[in-house]
Amino acid sequence: MAMLMIDTEAGQTTSTIGSVGFAADSSDLAAITRAFQPSNARIHQIETGIKEIDVLEQRSRVEVQEDSQRDIMNELDRVIISIKRDMRFVRSQLDRISQENDVHRQKTPGSVLVQVRTNLINTTERSFHEVVEQYHRAGESFRDQLKERIARQSRIVKENITEYEIETMLQSPSPGTIFQDSIARMDDSTLHVVHDIQTRHKGMLAIEQGLKDIEELFHDMTCMVSLQQETLDVIGNNVERMTTYARDAQENIEKAARHARSSRKKACWSISLLACIIVGIVLAVIFGKKP
Repeated sequence: MAMLMIDTEAGQTTSTIGSVGFAADSSDLAAITRAFQPSNARIHQIETGIKEIDVLEQRSRVEVQEDSQRDIMNELDRVIISIKRDMRFVRSQLDRISQENDVHRQKTPGSVLVQVRTNLINTTERSFHEVVEQYHRAGESFRDQLKERIARQSRIVKENITEYEIETMLQSPSPGTIFQDSIARMDDSTLHVVHDIQTRHKGMLAIEQGLKDIEELFHDMTCMVSLQQETLDVIGNNVERMTTYARDAQENIEKAARHARSSRKKACWSISLLACIIVGIVLAVIFGKKP
């Protein structure tokens, strides 16, 4: 089992495996940590973007002005583009660092730097996986809200619209087509509803595209984290077994020590008794020879 020891005075970190030691300077560890800072910063930006999506969803629920709704959808499009860019950056960085770590592992098996880098990769991957899931949930929530609103507005514009027509309209890149025949007879308020449907539909498509863009990434990361969790479970089980083994070994040592102390006491009593017997025999012989 590897042991990690840090010498604060010398600024050295040493990993000992068996009888072989590997030393890592604190400057090397600092360099490894710095390599993950850009990815962690982007993950934080993604979290901020997800909060912005939640706020935009709440605004979209209550906003009725066409211009305001259009501004919300434009802002949503900007946030989604930014999040996807940050996700691609983090994915690229983690892949690069992981590949570099594999090279280091082959050159210096058991190196503490490889162990530290591996731990940081796993930690960052998990953080990344969490924000991807958060983005997925936020996107689905906003998309479903837009779909419900579009369906309600469609029934206002066309009272006899069927569920099939609504679903077809939601899947269409041009939702206004379904109302094309009656647009000429619509008043201003009804036209306003149609324009609002088109605006919300644009936002819905942007969300769906964003979700599709990360779908493959999300799936790959789910599989990867699952495998990492299995590895961590194995490590955890090994640690638990080693802990149990060490505890049992300590108990056996204590039992052996108690047994040794008991054996020494018995030996002392035996020697004392034997000495008394010998002295008794000698005295008996001496006094037995006197007339």
